[in-house]
Amino acid sequence: MDRAEVSQKLTHAIGKLTERDLELLARDVNERSITHRLAIYLQEEFPEMDVDCEYNRYDYKSKWIDFYPPTTDTHDIEARTVFPDIIVHKRGPKGPNVLVIEAKKSTNKDGGLDIAKLKAYKSNEHLLYFSPDEHVKTYLISGSPEERKKAVKDILFNGQNRRIILCSMQYVDGVEETLDYFADNHFFMYLQWLNPARGRYDVKSFDVLGLTSRILSARSLLSMRSSHKNAASRVRELRNFIFGWAKFHGLLLRS
Repeated sequence: MDRAEVSQKLTHAIGKLTERDLELLARDVNERSITHRLAIYLQEEFPEMDVDCEYNRYDYKSKWIDFYPPTTDTHDIEARTVFPDIIVHKRGPKGPNVLVIEAKKSTNKDGGLDIAKLKAYKSNEHLLYFSPDEHVKTYLISGSPEERKKAVKDILFNGQNRRIILCSMQYVDGVEETLDYFADNHFFMYLQWLNPARGRYDVKSFDVLGLTSRILSARSLLSMRSSHKNAASRVRELRNFIFGWAKFHGLLLRS
């Protein structure tokens, strides 16, 4: 489905909205009431797709983007869950995502945040902010290569030209390929291993894939953490490491 076809279907849906629900617009109702009706008409235009309002899932996990709107508390260190007003897509990690809509009424003049969100949806390249005027460029791999059943080199293409890559991995056969990619391309790997063994193995044999020696033989730093505790400390730890590494290598940018 090309851009022109999507645009035509969106135009038809908006036409139905203005024709059938003009009273909602005239009464200046809440934006959610309007986007709900628009989503109904979009479903008619895209019968083979899923049309969802405020959908924040990526497969069975929340979809996160790390972005830092100007109004955010500078002490807030966690990424934010994405809630697009409307998304036309196929649910699950394989997609595709066809159309994302952020709706703003003409009476609401503050559209800067929505524009920033739309830019973030379109790209896996994100700005990770440490303060309102200090940030780095990062590339986010959404969904681990193991879950997606796709080699990391095929996800990244020219990934060796990207300096900071955020990537999750699954403890399954084949994860060695992901680790080897980063090691062979001379990345320094900072890893947080969550819940090693998950109770399946005793302490002496929890690393049945032999990843520990593989990781530590490369340029890396490995920590083991529990996902059952508050995530804030783990997120802060990651951000502090990225900040220090980026500052040392001259990668910090100023707004």
